[in-house]
Parts: sequence; structure tokens; C-alpha cells
Amino acid sequence: MGLCPLSTWYQPPRRLLRKSRAMPTWADEVQAYAAVASVVLSTVSVVFVVASLRQASSTLFAQNRSTDVASVITLFDKLDQHWRKFKNARESSDLDFEFGQLISYYELSSRLFRDKVFQTKAALTLYEHLHDVLTAMRSDDNFKRRFDDLHTHPDNYENIIWLCKQPRRRVQAKEKGLGGFLSKLFPTNLD
Repeated sequence: MGLCPLSTWYQPPRRLLRKSRAMPTWADEVQAYAAVASVVLSTVSVVFVVASLRQASSTLFAQNRSTDVASVITLFDKLDQHWRKFKNARESSDLDFEFGQLISYYELSSRLFRDKVFQTKAALTLYEHLHDVLTAMRSDDNFKRRFDDLHTHPDNYENIIWLCKQPRRRVQAKEKGLGGFLSKLFPTNLD
């Protein structure tokens, strides 16, 4: 009796035959296609997420800037109203009252600048306005006399006094540093 080839007398189970073949099964191919599709979809998702974050950053920055400008304009308007009331006052008690109202808004505006509440270039505009307006208001004798009396106590209107001590060039150098976290991450052309 001669020797037979192995395949004639030994038949391995079918499951072993599939795994030992060089060609993958249809299930392996589906799994490979699913992995490739998953990588492609993840990449596309990341692109959309980055684009969405950039859009959100642009929108938030624009909204922040418009809110800052609206707030600064409101402060300017209030300061102007109280300045006109102060200038139109005739009696000493009215002058004192209107000076108190004017200087309170001025103190509030100075505090908002000092605390860096405004994160856009509106802060620089506010500083320049406050600095220039104070210089102009101090040319009025009634205002100057009352304003100089503020310095009698160090706690009186400390934000106005702080603002007066800020050199203009230092504030202008900080102009480029104004901005939110997202606008630094995703710069926009809104300036």
C-alpha cells in the first residue's frame, strides 16, 4: 500500500480551513471597510468641530464687541447728561448734587476700565474719553474746586485718582492685549 497525499485521508474542520486561508472572509472585509469609514468620518467630524468653534468664536467676539460699544456709549451719554445738568445748575446745593451725580458715573466708568470689564477696543476708547473729558471738565472753576476737594481723603473716588495716574502710552500699549480666550485661539478679521 502506497502513501496517499494528506488531503485524501485528513480533512480539517471547515472553521480551521477558513482561518488558514490567505484570502480574508467577507466578514473580515466588512470589518476592514468599517474601520476605514470610521477613520474618514472621524476626520471629517474633527474638521466640522474646528470650523464650528471658529464660527462660534467669531460670533462671540462680534457680540462681545457690540455689547462693549453699546455699554461705553451709554456711559458716555450719562456722563454728558450729568455734565450738562452740572453746567446748568445755578445754586450751590444744585451744583453739589449734580457734581455728586457726575462724579459717581465717572467713578463707575473708571472702575469698569480698571477692572477690565470691557474686552475689546472699546476699553481704550473709554479710557481716552475719560482722560480727555476730565481734562476738559477741570477747566471749569466750579468743577475744579470740587474735584480738588476729592483728594482730601485717599479712599474718596480711588478709581478716578487711579485713572488720572495711568500714563496714556501704557494704556495704548495694552490695546493689542485686549481680547477673549477664544479670539486668541481663533483669530478673526473683525478688528
